[in-house]
Amino acid sequence: MARSASLLLLVRGQVLLLKRSGSVEQPQTWGLPGGYSKPREKPFQTALREAVEEVGPLPKFRVISSCRHGSHTAFVATAPRRFRPVLNWEHTSYAWIPVGIARHIDLHPGVRRLLDERCR
Repeated sequence: MARSASLLLLVRGQVLLLKRSGSVEQPQTWGLPGGYSKPREKPFQTALREAVEEVGPLPKFRVISSCRHGSHTAFVATAPRRFRPVLNWEHTSYAWIPVGIARHIDLHPGVRRLLDERCR
């Protein structure tokens, strides 16, 4: 089973969400920066690498918790300010959305589970 990791980045109660470009495997839902691990890569290394690939340089942030669901690890972090991501081809847009509102949009099922279980 392939391992994966993501970064749930919070700034003053808002979460950074990315809109997927869309494909059969990855429908156009809102998700977190993240992806599959490379061989011998630790989960945090995966989350950080994928976040930088998908949104560009990150501001300083602090990991406040992590949680695991099967082979996926989510790292919850806070940053002092919002930033404007530089998206790669995997995503068409981004938004900083209050956590309470984020639960009501077209989220990737794994992200919805993270928010519902209060993995933050």
